[in-house]
Amino acid sequence: MQSLNSDRQAKFAAAIAAGGEKAEKAKLTLLPVLGDEVQNLYRTVLDITVLDNVARQRPDQHGNVIYRRLPAKAAQLVLARYRNAWSGYFEAQKVFAAGGAAAGAMTGAPKPPNYLAKADRFVLELPLTQIGSTLIGLGDRQIPVDFEETLSLTSEQMTAWNEYRIGDEVARAAAKRGYRGGKPQHLRIVPQGRGIKFEVVLRVSSRLPADSLLAKLMQSLGKALEQQCSRRNDALLKAVAGLNVPAAGADRGLNNTLALAFSTGHNAEVISGGRLDLILGRVDAQIDALKAMLTTPEVCALQARKEALELAGETLSRRERIDLATGLKAIYTNPAYQTLRAKRQRWVDDYLHKLSRGVVDLCAGRGVQVIALGQNRGWKDGVEMGAQQNRRFGRAPLTRLIDMIRYKAQARGIVVVTTEESYTSKTSFVSNEPLKCREDEKRSKKKAKKKDVEASSQPRAAQADTLKAQSDAPMGRRLKDERNTFVNHRETGRLARVHADVNGAFNMLRKVFKGFAYHRGLSLNYRLSRVSPRLGLTAIYLATGRRRIGADLGTAGSSTRRNPRNFIPLATAAEL
Repeated sequence: MQSLNSDRQAKFAAAIAAGGEKAEKAKLTLLPVLGDEVQNLYRTVLDITVLDNVARQRPDQHGNVIYRRLPAKAAQLVLARYRNAWSGYFEAQKVFAAGGAAAGAMTGAPKPPNYLAKADRFVLELPLTQIGSTLIGLGDRQIPVDFEETLSLTSEQMTAWNEYRIGDEVARAAAKRGYRGGKPQHLRIVPQGRGIKFEVVLRVSSRLPADSLLAKLMQSLGKALEQQCSRRNDALLKAVAGLNVPAAGADRGLNNTLALAFSTGHNAEVISGGRLDLILGRVDAQIDALKAMLTTPEVCALQARKEALELAGETLSRRERIDLATGLKAIYTNPAYQTLRAKRQRWVDDYLHKLSRGVVDLCAGRGVQVIALGQNRGWKDGVEMGAQQNRRFGRAPLTRLIDMIRYKAQARGIVVVTTEESYTSKTSFVSNEPLKCREDEKRSKKKAKKKDVEASSQPRAAQADTLKAQSDAPMGRRLKDERNTFVNHRETGRLARVHADVNGAFNMLRKVFKGFAYHRGLSLNYRLSRVSPRLGLTAIYLATGRRRIGADLGTAGSSTRRNPRNFIPLATAAEL
């Protein structure tokens, strides 16, 4: 490191002596050197130049420098992934030490990055500029496929590898996603169970419409939108809170994957989660049966003992924990189990992509400029609805769905914000009932306990409390036996009973836009939709005998063109 610093100092001195433009752009950055006193140990150890120089000179047990087995740029990218993993761990440690767990930002102490097992594979990242139109030309070299290097690729596999035109595949995938004119940067080879996956990092230019709300906010907020995700979301929430723009609110339901309500006067969209429950229920049942078959009696006994000890506030011994981890690893590394898990993951990815694409297309077609989504911190933790309902509630990875909607909406110039969604399903929208916040309610209850309640025994105080209790009475409620129905106590006619998830979606808009309230120009009618494997997000039409029930279930008739391929029997509507 001292020699590198000497070279940098010499180059800096030469640039200063040359004068002119070189002197103005000259900048001296010295590498940290390990010594008796180090100002920042983590920065010194994780400096990318330090790591690169150490790896270049470090031999393995056979005296070979592993660094040279890869192209220099690829080896540098491997080191960069290693550095990023440890840097993230140290940053998380800082947040945890500053009280991150107490503030709800973390559920426990951060764990350091773990090292791969001997026979495992790591992610390999290669610059596409060094690859060309085909993958790396291997020629006649023997390429091992196992760690001991006793088994190599066959001649047919070598031919397929050398003839695979990665450039054409990348161009085809980019065009399919609408990324025309993008420049491929890196190729990642990611190991996945019994196979690998190719990921390509693509550089694309910003496609924001110049007149979109997001483009205007990016100009006005500037660097505020370059912060971390939570701070960026807070900046957007503050910026749109006082606006009066076309918006859509989304509410996650138990029976429905998502409900969208629009401030534009269009009918709401209720996306059924029946197909999600049906398909994942079948796959989960297969996975459970396989796990039960693979679980040994010893592992069952250890799991039962662990649960019993946890109730008593105790833990397994170190030997028992090792035995249990070894037994569970044998289950999770089983080829049949990994095949089922991969099948499930592919189906979920396809479902979420079709759902998010349909949601964004629907919002863009209705002129929506802001999408408000609900996201509570740790909303799947501590849910007590029974084992079956808990599993249904946790099947869809909602954070991934929000991320997919966000990046697809941003390409259209639509702003996506998330906010806490407490009490949106328990509050009447059409009555403009005041919305509560769970965190604020907890704080107010703590303050109430500290107050003196002696005056409550006086008649006038008791009468005032009674009037207050009457004014605080709920203006509506969600039916327990009909989870899709919300009853408004102070309304009559068609507003007395509305779809519960549509009611929650409109309340999501009230959470974001402070001046938003119910008015006659809004539509509480809804269209029932589903995610089709062929058609994407599409309307549901129920057929019973000669009568066909349109998708706009909240209206007297449907003006939407019916697709004959999308008719289903009424008896199977729950399976959608």
